[in-house]
Amino acid sequence: MQAGMSGLPLYIWASQLFVLLCLVLLHVHSFTLVALYGNGAWEALRNAFILSFAHPMASIAMLSLFVLVYVLMWAIGWGPMIIAPAIIAVFLVNTTTMLVAKHLPSPD
Repeated sequence: MQAGMSGLPLYIWASQLFVLLCLVLLHVHSFTLVALYGNGAWEALRNAFILSFAHPMASIAMLSLFVLVYVLMWAIGWGPMIIAPAIIAVFLVNTTTMLVAKHLPSPD
């Protein structure tokens, strides 16, 4: 930083990025919860919040999958875009189903 500048713009920028990351983590699981379990919009967001922050590494892995697919599309061309949404959907559904199964009571 230059002499005499306050760190306020940096803190505002960092807080905005944190809020954006939280919102993206929240929406990683919400669409799958609506599709698989028939949750309403608010119920899916609540459950996605619980899943995303109870298992942050799995949610970040799904976000990194989006970034990886985008980088690969950009690098090798947009031809594989035909199959990429299906691959992402399979990984999202599998991850969300696995995380939901961890939180269900055992059938004893």
